Amino acid sequence: MQKQVFISYSHDDEQHKAWVKQFADDLQEKGGISVLLDQDLPKGASLTRFMQQGLMMSDRVLVIGTPNYLQRSIATGGVAFEESIISNDYMMDIDTTKYYPILRKGSFSTSFPPILAGRNGDDFTDDSCYLEKLQIVINEINGEP
Repeated sequence: MQKQVFISYSHDDEQHKAWVKQFADDLQEKGGISVLLDQDLPKGASLTRFMQQGLMMSDRVLVIGTPNYLQRSIATGGVAFEESIISNDYMMDIDTTKYYPILRKGSFSTSFPPILAGRNGDDFTDDSCYLEKLQIVINEINGEP
């Protein structure tokens, strides 16, 4: 059965948004994974409903960490809304592996809220290792060694 993932990220700048879109496309094309990404929503769609349903219904949630993501997680808006749902899920099941940190910029401690900073994730800060790291993520999501 095809796995479904939701991608949580901050809209840092156009370059970062393009990287996230390429990452989502690569997961779909190379891994056969269904990806929920806000950039694919039709105009006029409810972002709040998309975020809430995507987080709850997906097999995994890939959280793309940057220093801006951390800042926005404690402010208001989409990232803060998603973070509140993620934190609530952790309170219900501290051992869940549903939320998968993907570091894009900074370090785990400077790019993720504490609930995610200490979780096992993958480091995508070095673009020269992109394809190798992408395959690791695909294998993890699809339950392959």
